[in-house]
Amino acid sequence: MNEFFSWNMLHNRPRDTLPRLSDAETEELFALMADPSLGEDAMSIDMADGYLTAIAVGPSPLPVHDWLEDIFAQPSLPLPHDPVRQQRLLQLLLHRYADIQAALAIRPAEVSLEALYTPLSSELQESDCITPYQLNANGERVGEWELKYWAEGFRLAIAADDDWEPLTADPDSIHLLGPMVLYSMGYNPDRLDFQLEAEGKELLPSLIVSVYALRDWWQGYRRTHGSGSAYPATLPIVRDTPKVGRNGPCPCGSGKKFKKCCGA
Repeated sequence: MNEFFSWNMLHNRPRDTLPRLSDAETEELFALMADPSLGEDAMSIDMADGYLTAIAVGPSPLPVHDWLEDIFAQPSLPLPHDPVRQQRLLQLLLHRYADIQAALAIRPAEVSLEALYTPLSSELQESDCITPYQLNANGERVGEWELKYWAEGFRLAIAADDDWEPLTADPDSIHLLGPMVLYSMGYNPDRLDFQLEAEGKELLPSLIVSVYALRDWWQGYRRTHGSGSAYPATLPIVRDTPKVGRNGPCPCGSGKKFKKCCGA
């Protein structure tokens, strides 16, 4: 049996029994997710947060043991050499996911600043940031920028789930992913005056608004297609084909991992 599945059956708690992560607990989560023994394929906390946010707002509920396996890029529990740190890491990550779900369960008009969803983001070293932005020979931005890995985690969740297609194929709705694409690419090739570091422009609020708008879009889609549940995590999962994990073999037959092939 999958170790993550076994762990979750023993430790899962209803989200309404937990207070929101404190600043100290959030810092602890950052430190635990940065443990070098997690392995180079494990997500950073920024990427994991974007990934979890996409799952929380998106079309398909994903069992906890599945997203834990995706985040740590292995079917076994992380930090096996240190059970105490392992337990704490998994508890805090589950807690963060519960916080995301709780924040997004509140109607936008009723959200207070204290309850508002905000993405987790690591502090950047000024020396790693290149502004104005510069592109390499492949047209990719070089260096680091705000929420780069959060947006990449969000993108990975969409790339691994075909159930996002009703939104991504809808020309009237695809714009809801615009802020995520901008933060993932690090620059806007279509509007040179609308960049992440443009003077007088604060784009984080637009990202947060898009997160709530995506949540509303999928709730409306589920109601239209026969489900009125406000808590998509309780819905059954039905897939025509098995979900492809980011570290599983790519279904195209290339022999590469999905994340390094069609999921890239």
